Amino acid sequence: MREIKFRAWVKSRSLMAFDVVDIYDDNLYVDGRYYCCFGDILDDDDIILEQFTGLRDKNGRDIYEGDILVVGKYFDLEDGDDGPSWIDESIHEVKWMGDSDYPAFDLSPSIDTDCNGLAYIAVGEQVCEVIGNIHENPDLVAKA
Repeated sequence: MREIKFRAWVKSRSLMAFDVVDIYDDNLYVDGRYYCCFGDILDDDDIILEQFTGLRDKNGRDIYEGDILVVGKYFDLEDGDDGPSWIDESIHEVKWMGDSDYPAFDLSPSIDTDCNGLAYIAVGEQVCEVIGNIHENPDLVAKA
């Protein structure tokens, strides 16, 4: 079964709250605020909800929309070498593309593939690592 979960960026406090909602629970709390239903969170202009993509990075960390990833080929070299290294790496933001008539999570800027960039990662053609998010680390996107 697909895991559906969200995190919330609370703009007024510059705070990221994880696991903010169990959609089957009537008592929802985000940053100490009570909401009677999931729709109330969606109506709160102080909160930006971001959905889990269903993917994890090379370290097992959940990947959410709004995350910033380094993407490329990653090699864990043998002992005695200089350690793990990236080649052909690039930096991307994970975005929901539904506003662009493309209902999927993808990378922005896109990577040079013939398919969705996250699908390319999911099948193992590329490796990724979460290095931040668009709210706490906007400077990382400028490097993209």
